[in-house]
Amino acid sequence: MKLRPTIVKLSKSTQIILLRTIILAALLMDKAEASYIAAIQLDSIFAKAYNNLGAILAEKGEPGAAEQYFQKAIELEPHNGSAHHIPVNIRLKGHQQYREGFATLWPISL
Repeated sequence: MKLRPTIVKLSKSTQIILLRTIILAALLMDKAEASYIAAIQLDSIFAKAYNNLGAILAEKGEPGAAEQYFQKAIELEPHNGSAHHIPVNIRLKGHQQYREGFATLWPISL
C-alpha cells in the first residue's frame, strides 16, 4: 500500500512554534558538534565522541567528513556496532535515504 502525503494547514502560532523548534534543533546540533570536538581534544581515545560526531556530520550533509570519524571510532572500538552500521548506510543506501532513516532516530532534523 502506498501512502499519500497529507497537507495540513497550520495556524500562525503553530507555524511559529514549529519554526522555533527547527531553529533550536539546528543550534543544538551545532552545540553538540562543538561539544564532541572539545571532548575529543580532551580525550583522544573517546570512541563514542568520534562516532557521535560522525553521525552529526552525516546528518548535516557531510558524509565524507563523517566517514573519517566513524573510522576512528571503529579503530578505537572495533566491536562498536553503531560505528560500523551508520557508515554502511551512508555508502550503500545513499545520503538521502540515510537522512530519512536518521530522522526516525532524531525526529527534529533539518
